[in-house]
Amino acid sequence: MNSFLTPVAIVFTSLLITACGGGSSSASPTEEKSPSPVYDGSINNPNADTDGDDVKNSEDVFPSDASESKDSDEDGVGDNGDAFPEDASESKDSDEDGIGDNEDVFPEDANESKDSDEDSVGDNSDSCPNTEAGEPSNNSGCSAI
Repeated sequence: MNSFLTPVAIVFTSLLITACGGGSSSASPTEEKSPSPVYDGSINNPNADTDGDDVKNSEDVFPSDASESKDSDEDGVGDNGDAFPEDASESKDSDEDGIGDNEDVFPEDANESKDSDEDSVGDNSDSCPNTEAGEPSNNSGCSAI
């Protein structure tokens, strides 16, 4: 009976070693495939679109802001929120008169943007547009002296 158990034990042991990854096999080895990358939308993945605006992170100046992707004048304000996307010195126009707030002396008054004689009365409303600079003036822009 001993002679019968020995071959069975050898076959069983061989199967066990092979199943556990050890030993050698005459069968061709199977190629192990690496797992497919998981694109989780992280900023480190250049093909990802973190903010979901259909612009790849690698092409998106604002990869975490779905409302912006470009900054043409490189002023730090995205083109969609920039009233002047081609002018780096301007980005806001509070009174929507077409003159940027940085240049507009009256950024909250759409009827005025300049005060040439510096009397605090806008050129469009100034009855006396040539009042001397620093000279006291009234609400019409005329000399108060």
